Amino acid sequence: MVLSEILIEEIIQRASDQHGYQQLERAARATRFCSRPIRLASVDSTQGAIPGSPGALGPSPHDYEEVYMKACGTRRRTLCESCSEIYQGDVRQLVRSGLLGGKGVPEEVSGHPAIFATLTAPSFGPVHRSITKGGRSLPCHVSESGSCPHGRSLGCLSVHQNTDEIVGSPICPECYDYKGAVIWNAASTKLWQRTTIYMRRALARLVGIPVSELSTIVRISYAKVIEYQRRGLIHVHLVIRGDDPEDRSLAPSPDITPELIGLALRMAISQVIIKVDIDGISRQVRWGNQVDVRSIDGTSTGAVANYIAKYATKSANESGGLDHRFQDRYQIESSTVPRHLREMALTAWDLGQDPKYSELNLGMWAHDLGHRGHFLTKSRRFSVTLSYLRQIRQSWSESQRIEQGAEAEQMFTCDDEFHFVGQGWMFSCDSYLVAQRHLERCEGRMIAKEVIAEEALPQGALI
Repeated sequence: MVLSEILIEEIIQRASDQHGYQQLERAARATRFCSRPIRLASVDSTQGAIPGSPGALGPSPHDYEEVYMKACGTRRRTLCESCSEIYQGDVRQLVRSGLLGGKGVPEEVSGHPAIFATLTAPSFGPVHRSITKGGRSLPCHVSESGSCPHGRSLGCLSVHQNTDEIVGSPICPECYDYKGAVIWNAASTKLWQRTTIYMRRALARLVGIPVSELSTIVRISYAKVIEYQRRGLIHVHLVIRGDDPEDRSLAPSPDITPELIGLALRMAISQVIIKVDIDGISRQVRWGNQVDVRSIDGTSTGAVANYIAKYATKSANESGGLDHRFQDRYQIESSTVPRHLREMALTAWDLGQDPKYSELNLGMWAHDLGHRGHFLTKSRRFSVTLSYLRQIRQSWSESQRIEQGAEAEQMFTCDDEFHFVGQGWMFSCDSYLVAQRHLERCEGRMIAKEVIAEEALPQGALI
């Protein structure tokens, strides 16, 4: 990163102001080095303008004394690496505790039948692909022959790398069903709700009992994470576990096995259908043909938790162009995202203006390409909550601060009146210094992990 002379001068001035630098360091630690913290102020009626607000003459280097800095808490890595890392770690702990126990979840759940599954979207038109098989890169579409109604060849003999921007974009944009793709994203949440119902019905049939009696032998719990594909459609990664209906620490009926749960899920996926009206034509919304279902044992638990946590912080586009809601159509047209994703966002925005699709509220979710659900959802009994994990982390941080004899932080009470001052650090040099401190913190963690790994090796082992 090349620093401008103005920024270098600001950094020198900030470093020379010992009191101001200490306040910045304290605020940065309080937000865990968030790159875009929220600034709040508690102001009495006797005070004047809120520090750092438009009503003030301008931010002061010492305004961090009077402003409460709160981490943005976003899950999106493209917005804030620090907060997304914390979110990712929480998701990993949430999934691990649901599979191995801990954090208040009985350890006996590790012996319960569980599966890991990936559900995909159907095709809405051929797209460019990056194919690797046996260590070799293969052409995009070899078997396709002929031309589309627009005169474009349906084949593509080019070998695309996974990082190529063209991967995921349609071979013929005019033929691609953008409306169907956006509405599928919007209906995927309801599709999953129906799938949970169909899966329980299928599981009851496989066991040979009425659906009304299934709740007497098993209770199904799950955790689900959404991942965007390069073509703008979502994947659903989920972990499903079977428990005793009454006691989570007990295993379900011996008839309930991971293979049986996986078969019930496959049966449900093949049967569940939602009908949606598109341009006056009734269309069927269903899952894609590619479904991956695997049993989970003790050796694969960590890999599954890491895999799900990896996608919990992923955005619809890693450039950051789809991280915020759009205010008008021009914002979408002028965005820097790939053309295919821009067309999907435009389609979602236009459908949002159509009264026929008003209940989908697609205009509000154009930045998510029509998808309207949470990126992480779980059933109540599967594991702990993210709020619980945050409380544990906050209590531990407070205990560490007390043990180290750190100076008391500025405290606010419920009776305080908070005012939103702004978001982000007050000076560009502060943003740079906090980003550098975050990098140092990450490097320190990596070194600590290497030291711990070396200490765990037996004496004389080769590294």
